[in-house]
Amino acid sequence: MHKNNTVSRFPTASLILLLFLLLFNCHGEFVEKQRPGKMHTHEMWVNTSYSQVSDKVKVTLQLKVPNNYLVFIKKNNQFSAGMEYTITVTDKETDKQAYKKSWSDEIFVSYYEDTRDGSLFHVGESVFDLLPGKYIVSAIIEDRDNHHQWRLKEKITISPPDFWSEIIPMVRVEGILRHIGNRFKDIDTLFCRFQLTDPFNTDTDLIYKVIQDSDTLTTQTVKFKNLKSGDFYYIPLALEEGWSGNLTVNLKVGDRSQDLTVKLYRDMVDNYLIDQEESIKWMSVILPHADYQQLKRMEHEEQRIYLVEYWKSADPTPSTEFNELLDEFYKRVLFCNENFGVLTEGWRSDQGRIYIKYGKPATVENTASDGYGRSYQIWYYQSNKQFVFVNDGFGDYRLVRELN
Repeated sequence: MHKNNTVSRFPTASLILLLFLLLFNCHGEFVEKQRPGKMHTHEMWVNTSYSQVSDKVKVTLQLKVPNNYLVFIKKNNQFSAGMEYTITVTDKETDKQAYKKSWSDEIFVSYYEDTRDGSLFHVGESVFDLLPGKYIVSAIIEDRDNHHQWRLKEKITISPPDFWSEIIPMVRVEGILRHIGNRFKDIDTLFCRFQLTDPFNTDTDLIYKVIQDSDTLTTQTVKFKNLKSGDFYYIPLALEEGWSGNLTVNLKVGDRSQDLTVKLYRDMVDNYLIDQEESIKWMSVILPHADYQQLKRMEHEEQRIYLVEYWKSADPTPSTEFNELLDEFYKRVLFCNENFGVLTEGWRSDQGRIYIKYGKPATVENTASDGYGRSYQIWYYQSNKQFVFVNDGFGDYRLVRELN
């Protein structure tokens, strides 16, 4: 660190109070969403491959559901949670339904801590065939016990695989290779799966590179023999212990190449810092202005060290891997980005910054537009704090008054 760097390593007294509010203030879905949008804690993954049905493409749709959003019921020596899924695929051109399916799932975990761990999740899956074209995929995930719903929607384009299908990252989970997104914790081997649709008739070499920030970390050659159309191939990539952050895997066969981006992290703070530039910006909400300015002036690695130490010092349960405070902070930032802000990012908006600091308001009061086209929204908190926001007609609510 720079010798003149005086940014404090540990939360100040005023910040401890703020962190207390972050952790223990009520939180959850906002009373009224400003605009629709998916919650990033739930994800939809759509992958395609060669289909044996003429003219169609095989589609694998997966829905990620984090444990900490589900209601678990203790049964014997385990905890269980139930989910109901419904997916609908609509042809964008004709507006006709191309596919629909509903199904149920149940998951079991052994420890209570696993029920609250947002890094653990369940994946619901459906496989079906579609004609090439443009579609809208809608999904509803419902908790079977409290009937809370999450809705996801994606626009997708289905194209026939050309030479090979898209590369899918896979890892071993309980001895089985599975696709669980592109963000991985503490793995030593990543498998790249692809399907050839136009194979070579002779032996050939596949060359792969692992790249980070334009630096090539490794280059390897894999020899193939007797390639067959429609077969899936799994390329194991050994990952070095020190690798973390955003990595690009480039696979090349002959003159054909394809890239895959994955994110590696070793612990919860490391996961948070995968997008370090954004993480630095978010700190402006909770750090004193002078400390934040000094943080911005640090070198990249110094910033990383500071953030790691900061969040570890603020961890209310340092003996566990899960940092409840960081998890709550991160959730609020993501929520704000999806629900606030029209002219700017949600976390930068006045409503976003208040929500990050104080959480979900106990009640929200909305007023009709006055003669000047302005409408007001008042947030009330159980601590008797009130925040008055005005919408001048452009969509964003500005903070105009704070009452204690």
